Amino acid sequence: LCASIELDPMRRGREQKTCASRYVELSRILKAADIEMTAHVESATSSKIPKKMSKQEFVRILDLVMIAVIVVNAVIMGVSVDNPDHETVWEVLNYIFCLAFVAELVVKIVLIGVNELFCGEGGFS
Repeated sequence: LCASIELDPMRRGREQKTCASRYVELSRILKAADIEMTAHVESATSSKIPKKMSKQEFVRILDLVMIAVIVVNAVIMGVSVDNPDHETVWEVLNYIFCLAFVAELVVKIVLIGVNELFCGEGGFS
């Protein structure tokens, strides 16, 4: 920003003061911009980063997804009865749905536990 130039001693002193004041001014501006930018980034990222989901929230979302899977499975079963020609396709889809239902059971057992899943509130008691 301020290069040292061979000047007469009086002028060099003024240049050094001017250079120092420019440096202080620039430092103040950059610090203010950094604070403003940090605040802006923190507010922007805090609204975009999802908070950690609790087990209950995850299970609730899993239940909603599985409701959709059940509906799609019912539709596929109805279509497969009307179109028995594509037996291999229906069998593969049945295995996929079976895998989805087993995965749901395993995830719920891991998250909630066997006792809570089958004997707890809202369980299969």
